[in-house]
Amino acid sequence: MRFRIRFFNVIASVRASYWFIPSLMMLGAFALSSFSIFLDERIAFADLNLPFIYLAQPDGAKTLLATVAGSMLSVASLTFSIVMVVLTMASSQFGPRLLGNFMRDRGNQFVLGTFISTFLYCLLILRVVRGGGDVIDSIFVPQLSVTVALVLAVFNLGAFIYFIHHTAEGIQAANVIGRVNHSLNRKLLKDYPDKPFLPQDVGQGGQADEMLSLDAPGALLRSQGSGYLRAVDIDALMTDASKHDVSIKLLHTPGTYIMRDMPLADVHPDKKLQQFEEALLSRFVLGEQRTQEQDIEFLFDQLLEVALRALSPGVNDPVTAMMCIDRIADNLNLLQGRQLPSANRYDDAGVLRLVIPVLNISALVERLFGPIRNYAKADYMVLHHLLNALKHLQTESNDPVLRQQLTTEITRVLNEAKTGLLDVDYQRLVQFAAQ
Repeated sequence: MRFRIRFFNVIASVRASYWFIPSLMMLGAFALSSFSIFLDERIAFADLNLPFIYLAQPDGAKTLLATVAGSMLSVASLTFSIVMVVLTMASSQFGPRLLGNFMRDRGNQFVLGTFISTFLYCLLILRVVRGGGDVIDSIFVPQLSVTVALVLAVFNLGAFIYFIHHTAEGIQAANVIGRVNHSLNRKLLKDYPDKPFLPQDVGQGGQADEMLSLDAPGALLRSQGSGYLRAVDIDALMTDASKHDVSIKLLHTPGTYIMRDMPLADVHPDKKLQQFEEALLSRFVLGEQRTQEQDIEFLFDQLLEVALRALSPGVNDPVTAMMCIDRIADNLNLLQGRQLPSANRYDDAGVLRLVIPVLNISALVERLFGPIRNYAKADYMVLHHLLNALKHLQTESNDPVLRQQLTTEITRVLNEAKTGLLDVDYQRLVQFAAQ
């Protein structure tokens, strides 16, 4: 955990880059060319009469390799241009926050790497072909290596067909929303397992609870930089708190923008902070943008952004907005059925060492559905769909606080509809809400 958090920024940048997988495949091209030339220098494949070996004279081999290399470079340029167009469309239609999902698309990275690595492989093989028009007595044609280049060219045709199909599918709104929904589902199931938490995750009360509930703050750990709080190393903070016999209260959740000199944590007793202040600061990872690693609300916000853009006058796509409402409601329903962790973290001796902000489902309901009902107050179809989702969540919930919040949201939807819809449509919504 500590190692992963320490290099979190690097890992997140690599995952959202287009250079990492193509770079690995280029290294693979170096290795493959070296291995195939090694075999060609030691085995006379032309004398074996193998049916799968492409036999060519030096001039023919050079022409084939040069043709394949030039074609792959042209196709790679075309592929890169298509990717740029797709990213531009995605940014304008779905929002810039979803660009990371397209950048992390392993299929596109693999296809681009295939073209570039094939181009490099052909160049590396081309340099060892001797004979033909050259003023060199010795003739060397790496028959196996040329055959591999031909096979790679055929494989790349299939990769290009896959790329066109994959790109056409990936830009569709349903698939974009589906990918975000899949990531959100997977993260909810991973972070909030449907089983009891360990005893150290359950609040136990005691002196530390009373100490952290005092009005007077302890020593404030202040940020030395600025940016979005990407991750917090909880395990390391627990170790630090036990080692120095302190209790730490975190003041922000991942995803919050941290200004320079803003308080990050409250340390009790205050006199011990100076002993390990630098170590504590290293447990907080800041970055230029939010990521989904520890920020579950970031994925919810991606669905919200797509819904709001779909409801904007320039797009006017209520069906896409309703799809987002379905996915948001589905994940909220999944979340309310999971065991949420306590805010308190205890060490093995039962001493409260860490207090962290926890996810509030009721507040999340208001933050997600509030903007949608405001944007859709003049759209009967979307408001009806929103009411249906809220009623379903209310039916499935056993939490009285959440049920009350859902009732409040239903009332707010009707209030928005009263100002934006015709009276006949408003009455229909009222009747539906009362059913």
